[in-house]
Amino acid sequence: MTVEDVAKHLEYRRNNQQRLKDMKLHKLVDGKYDLYSDENSQNFLIVKRKDAIAENADIIPLSAIDKVQIVKKYNKNNPDYVDIYIRIDLANFQFKQLEIMANTFPKTDVKVDEYDKAVALAHDYLQTLKDLIEVQGG
Repeated sequence: MTVEDVAKHLEYRRNNQQRLKDMKLHKLVDGKYDLYSDENSQNFLIVKRKDAIAENADIIPLSAIDKVQIVKKYNKNNPDYVDIYIRIDLANFQFKQLEIMANTFPKTDVKVDEYDKAVALAHDYLQTLKDLIEVQGG
């Protein structure tokens, strides 16, 4: 990154944090990562630590969503585990892709109930985002 890139990013973080303070957020999905929308359902946030302002969670316009899908892949730290993610591809936004982990499982001993819950949570994220896009008219 250039000095100019760093300055732009710091300005983006400051503006984002101020915008967060002015928003009225609604929690839509409660999981390892919480999914929120603003009161007008024009933006969404993904929050890990349960406090969007302290985390300075990115405010992402719903119009930036290009594709949402459930992805299962081997855990990068331990290939004996499988992770379930929601992958969000974004267009015309600072980031090109976001991934939300629903859960991780040993691939040789997947407990059916826990696995089913993680897949159901992944579907909740997916459907909630699709519903928001539909309400927005996208």
